Amino acid sequence: MTAREFQKLVTRDESDFLDRFLGILSSLQIDYCVIGGLAVNAYAEPVVTLDCAVIVVTSRLPELEESLHPICQVERFPHSLNLTAPRSDVRIQVQTDNELQDCLGRRREATVLGRKLFVAAPEDLILLKVAAYREPE
Repeated sequence: MTAREFQKLVTRDESDFLDRFLGILSSLQIDYCVIGGLAVNAYAEPVVTLDCAVIVVTSRLPELEESLHPICQVERFPHSLNLTAPRSDVRIQVQTDNELQDCLGRRREATVLGRKLFVAAPEDLILLKVAAYREPE
């Protein structure tokens, strides 16, 4: 069993939600980087998570959101778009804070659980985890 097959099995991603989301980013040529637990897999032993947090170029958010409606449910929150799809336990959170845009300039391409992805640099992942810990909410 490949790492990708394992991830899909554990996350019950029967609808290929994660791959379809990444395909939309690719087809629209939207710069992005994965952050959070999924991105940590680029630098450490693999850990499977149901969550995929992503930073995208904020100027492309309206176009991305429109493209997502046919494949998933989109919920808008003050600092994110939360995406879910039938037949998948994967939860994708597109971060919409402008202050995170600098991470895109330091992103790196990596293979994570059998997929080529752009991930945040290790120093950005650490800073984001510390900021999340300090967040009172």
